[in-house]
Amino acid sequence: MIKYSEDVDLTMILWCSWRRQNDKIWDRDMKPINVAIHMVCDTLFQWKTARNVNYVQVQQQQINIMQWKPPETNYVKCNVDAALFAKQQSFRIGTCIRNHRGQFIKAATTWHDGNPPPQEAETISLHDAILWLRQLGISNVHFELDCKLW
Repeated sequence: MIKYSEDVDLTMILWCSWRRQNDKIWDRDMKPINVAIHMVCDTLFQWKTARNVNYVQVQQQQINIMQWKPPETNYVKCNVDAALFAKQQSFRIGTCIRNHRGQFIKAATTWHDGNPPPQEAETISLHDAILWLRQLGISNVHFELDCKLW
């Protein structure tokens, strides 16, 4: 059972549901419910972290869903993910940088044409993230990817 302890929790859930419905109507992209639930949890987690909510409180609320671990002091963690959209023959890349306290630093999204295997999409996403971090002048980075087929 989900407890809505804050108005923002419900707002994030409604926003993600609205976005899922728009993706279905406009892009004919119906994400499976587990992807939609993950999107809700991830969006809520990022919202709370960006608003400087105590990271420990957020982590305790998300313990069964999120497995993110902070990097060492003086390092940042760059989470990178790719999502494949076979019907559109494209894939999207999301990149998020957080410091050792879990505080949001910067994020980026991009897309590429093509329908590569998941491992290749994740590899391209890592390459893009490395180039982006170099552009930003950020070093001392721990990368985290989640390609389930590796």
